[in-house]
Amino acid sequence: MVNEETTEIESTDEAASPVDVLVMPLDVPWNKLPIVTIEALSDECGMFYDPIGSGVFGRNGCKSAQNIEGEGLCYSFTCPLADEMDNETPGWNEEEMDKGEYMLQHSKFAEA
Repeated sequence: MVNEETTEIESTDEAASPVDVLVMPLDVPWNKLPIVTIEALSDECGMFYDPIGSGVFGRNGCKSAQNIEGEGLCYSFTCPLADEMDNETPGWNEEEMDKGEYMLQHSKFAEA
């Protein structure tokens, strides 16, 4: 829920209850790991939620208990499933990619 006066996200039951799921590495060589956008990854991971329907990352939730750096927030630099790409990552294309948008996916959440 959003407090209109302060635009802060209020705690919800969904946000207050981290989900402890097993993170499993993808069974592919490092040079074959998929490059995905943070949006595509959040659509597939099953741990992303958007309590206010804003579609803005960093203000929305990651239910994964393994997201220890961002605790409850979905950021590319705190994702337990992928590493944020930059100009030093193999496969980086300076002309087509923006830092913080593209991820090198190395893991997935195990099916519950």
